[in-house]
Amino acid sequence: MKKIMVFILMICGVNMVFAANLGMLPGILKPNFLRVNDEGIFILEQATIYMYSTKNLNLIRKFGRKGEGPGEIKISPFYSISMKILPDFVFIDSVDKIIYFSKKGKLIEERKKPAGLVTQMLPVGKNFVVKDLDRSDRKTEYMTLSVYDSEMKKIKELFRQKSPVQPTSTVMIPDSLHFCVCDNKIFVEKSIEGFFVDVYNAEGEKLYQIKKEYEKVKVANSDKEEVLRLYKADPLVKQIGYENLKNRIQFIYPDSYPPIQSINGFGGNIYVKTFKKQGNKEEYIVMDLKGNVLRRIYMPLVEKAPLMARLNGIDLQIYSIYKDKFYYLKENEDEEAWELHVEGIK
Repeated sequence: MKKIMVFILMICGVNMVFAANLGMLPGILKPNFLRVNDEGIFILEQATIYMYSTKNLNLIRKFGRKGEGPGEIKISPFYSISMKILPDFVFIDSVDKIIYFSKKGKLIEERKKPAGLVTQMLPVGKNFVVKDLDRSDRKTEYMTLSVYDSEMKKIKELFRQKSPVQPTSTVMIPDSLHFCVCDNKIFVEKSIEGFFVDVYNAEGEKLYQIKKEYEKVKVANSDKEEVLRLYKADPLVKQIGYENLKNRIQFIYPDSYPPIQSINGFGGNIYVKTFKKQGNKEEYIVMDLKGNVLRRIYMPLVEKAPLMARLNGIDLQIYSIYKDKFYYLKENEDEEAWELHVEGIK
């Protein structure tokens, strides 16, 4: 009865502060992405999209599979596959191609990605916004963000910044390049310069800039110890060997965290996650599309991607915000299963 009441509140969108475990999700072992909307609960795990009912968590369908053939998704330990729920399609950004599925799981279209070291790609209007790595001068690696047209031809570069990972050094607490697409606009956080978010239209024309004052969060010695532990545990570092890396790479620890940790769009608002914490919760600054602050909230910590992925600006997104509720996936280690949790924002 308690679970039924929680689902009724979830569906009706009643504004009350509550937190609940909605139940386990059979079959989910290593999720990458979570999105919740009127149609259901979408979870991306490796090469498979699972769609669950919001009423009872019953599995409605699953589609997508590992492979390199038509409609199949290539898996790489060095790439985090992402998902975007569009009005008519489920968009998948994989290692070497983008794929459009119908909500029923039918393959609609797939296209090869542009040549180069593309790390992320999202549709915006009739175009695409593309993040990649530029190593052309063989000395310095840059992260760049550009707009490409429907034929995968580059229209213009929007922004570039020095990558935290260089041939002879690594910034262990990275200020990576993050962006999101909302209302057919591109929101690019430029925290390398301060609390700045530049907004572009689908053609890459700059519309305006969002600027905010912020309070620096200092990096403690315990933070440095933890990030080094995560670095040593990263699958890529294990493969190369930490002892080999430390002899030729300088590890750099900044004095403070970047002002912005990530940026996302949900329900017509922008959610900027910072590094400020209250207990086991992180701060999100909720803004409208013009950058007016609507509220500051603290939501539960969610699992992050391996450190090397985050150094390149790629992270897990196993949370979703829908009708003023924060949904997130949490691993139940005793049951070796994942649970869907929800917490009210208002």
